[in-house]
Amino acid sequence: MRSERHYLPPDAMAAIAELALGDSPVVVGQTALARRLGCSYLAVHNAVMRIRRAGGWYTPLDWTECPRCGQPFISRRGPGRRKCCPTCRIAVQRHQDAAHRRSWRQRNPDKWAAQWRRSNARVNLAWPTLPEEVRRAALEKLHEATRRDHSITLQLAEKGRGDDWTADEDQYLLEHRHEAARDVALALNRTLYGVYHRISRLRRVRARAGLPLP
Repeated sequence: MRSERHYLPPDAMAAIAELALGDSPVVVGQTALARRLGCSYLAVHNAVMRIRRAGGWYTPLDWTECPRCGQPFISRRGPGRRKCCPTCRIAVQRHQDAAHRRSWRQRNPDKWAAQWRRSNARVNLAWPTLPEEVRRAALEKLHEATRRDHSITLQLAEKGRGDDWTADEDQYLLEHRHEAARDVALALNRTLYGVYHRISRLRRVRARAGLPLP
């Protein structure tokens, strides 16, 4: 994390760059500018020296290869550089968010079940009263989210269509069937469509055998 004493926002850096590259007396100018910006003299002085040595205020950039997908992308040089491309960064963030949600649901199963029931009841009650165009737009939004989530899980999935499902995976699917399918897919390292197809198959098999869902 950046130190608050030495971190300067872009507008402050712009004022310092004007000072460093101009003809004003540097020593006096730095002191006055530090007072005006409300920051330490040391922060301003260090920024002036960096800008003078570099000949300008800019961020060095490098082409680098994403370790997840192998695609090249531009990242800053030195500390704080991006470790993966923007597409994979979004996927990783969503994966981390999903893990956080799963952790909360595991710690608070009763609260999560109550929230799910309330949300489901509100949707079921309101759906028949909605205008046709609103329902059509909602379905299109749902389909778009499904395509997006499948793309995310496809990038992160470690198991494909040819990999057999284990008994533990089937049990996890049945126990977490009320959770978002994307979260379940990420937890099992499967694709979203793979989860949809498997849960449908499990429901048919259990229905033919006369077994209720757990």
